[in-house]
Amino acid sequence: ASEARAAGFRNALRVLRIRNYRIYTIGNAISLVGVWIQRIAVGWLAWRLTQSGFWLGMCAAGDLVPSILISPFAGALADRVNRIRLVQISLFFGMFQAWALAVLTFAEVITIGLLFGLTVALGTINAFNQPARLALIPNLVDNANLGPAVAINSLVFNNARFIGPATAGFVTHSV
Repeated sequence: ASEARAAGFRNALRVLRIRNYRIYTIGNAISLVGVWIQRIAVGWLAWRLTQSGFWLGMCAAGDLVPSILISPFAGALADRVNRIRLVQISLFFGMFQAWALAVLTFAEVITIGLLFGLTVALGTINAFNQPARLALIPNLVDNANLGPAVAINSLVFNNARFIGPATAGFVTHSV
């Protein structure tokens, strides 16, 4: 068992020595933590605006339902176009959405309707981003390193699901 763990650790280190995969993984980790921080912050803001479980649920659905409906088509698109360009475009629109949300919130003109619309927009953007981002991995590593690369990607995703909400909880508690 300890030999298997040591081999797994060596495989992970080998994959992380690949420059482009390492850059991708670091950027992916930062991006995913940000996505989870925003998801928690949107829920917190929806509650602060409405005190309504209905709107809290609608904002969560607005973020996640587009992935269910659009991701299969976005995955097919990612197989047919330049994946890096698709990721770049979706990240640009995600950045624009985040800035719009921040400006409207800090200007204290955000409404639940605007918040819901921005949340649906981000859910749609993420529905295009995620399949393209995941499809990049085989382009970054050779077949011998694909298994460990996918495992690291899964580890990054699951750690972000923990770190993002924990960070958001700290930030929203201090506001």
